[in-house]
Amino acid sequence: MSDLDAVAAMRAAGLSRITFELSRDGKEELVVVTAREDELVCVSSDGATDGAHIAAARALLATLSFESADLGVAPAPKPTVVAAANADIAVADALDDLLTAIIRAGIDEAEDSPAVKEAIKRITSLREPLPLGLSRFVGRLRFALRTHELTVVARLLDGASRLVGNLRSGTRSEDERVRLSAWLDRGRVYETIHDRVLVEVGREWVDGVEPASIERRYLAHIGDGEVFVEERARDQQSSVGSCPRYVRVGLAEVEQGPLPRRIRLLQYAASPTVREGRFRELGELANTEFEELAFSFRYDLKSFPALTEPFVLVAPNRCEFEGEQLVLIDAESRPLPIAQDGEGTAALLSEIVRARDVLFLAGRVIDRAGALVFVPFSVVSRENGALAFHRLR
Repeated sequence: MSDLDAVAAMRAAGLSRITFELSRDGKEELVVVTAREDELVCVSSDGATDGAHIAAARALLATLSFESADLGVAPAPKPTVVAAANADIAVADALDDLLTAIIRAGIDEAEDSPAVKEAIKRITSLREPLPLGLSRFVGRLRFALRTHELTVVARLLDGASRLVGNLRSGTRSEDERVRLSAWLDRGRVYETIHDRVLVEVGREWVDGVEPASIERRYLAHIGDGEVFVEERARDQQSSVGSCPRYVRVGLAEVEQGPLPRRIRLLQYAASPTVREGRFRELGELANTEFEELAFSFRYDLKSFPALTEPFVLVAPNRCEFEGEQLVLIDAESRPLPIAQDGEGTAALLSEIVRARDVLFLAGRVIDRAGALVFVPFSVVSRENGALAFHRLR
């Protein structure tokens, strides 16, 4: 059975993932077989993607009858597999039409332009469901056009133009493969990780094709402080647990791409209890130099101007108020203002800051009028020697 046949059979039976427990060469391993959009991904619990256990899982998969009654699902028609080249051209043509329509209408008039609306509709009709990267692009573009954010629109169109070029080219460099993976969730470029400890420090629903249709859960790695994002559409499953939570990862896939990098938890144990010691470790890993944040932000924008939405941990040297505006200050006296979002988040954070010392904050970095601004999601504070986690969103 080919990979495409296996993917088609699993999806027809309503299956997206199968786990085998196999013994080969005196070793027992779990092998997770996942049906992606156009590929079959096999990963064993030791992090391997080939070898005896993987081969055994593939061989066993070929013997299974997914349409049997004991699966408890009715057989569905096998999906038609569209040639990758034709699918690429369809996406490229739709994005090309959108770019042309916006340029002709101008940013001030683009939101109400019938040509722009039709071009966006064409993109959203390309595939069901739409890949999360492309869906998020549509959501951000609509918001940026509505709010007339020229810089953001320019970045989104720049990123879309690069994707069009990649789709039309006959070659696939490593950078192009990573870009296609991030935008279209196809031919994913990822690494497997295991035996890691993560702490969830924030979550949100962001706009995609539909408002608030993509959930993001932000997980900070106790080791180097990198924040990963677990991302899903409303009709997709995610890992279990509330925020904050402690997650011990047995096996996960981390995609190469824009920050924060997407993570898929395959084998893990979660707990809603996060010990103070874990928060202290994250506080030691949080960024203390805001100039470094600016450099990282600009660097990632060069590679992924349409998709990058950095999420970081910051440990300010102090917090100050300029009138009612809360500003984080690093050790070099560089400011990082807190974004005013109209949702009361900044006011809630201000109350916490006035009453307690701040260990670190978790949130997204954005730029407005050429300066970095911080959008807070959570804060860990100190009071009378004890630490407390405050979720702001």
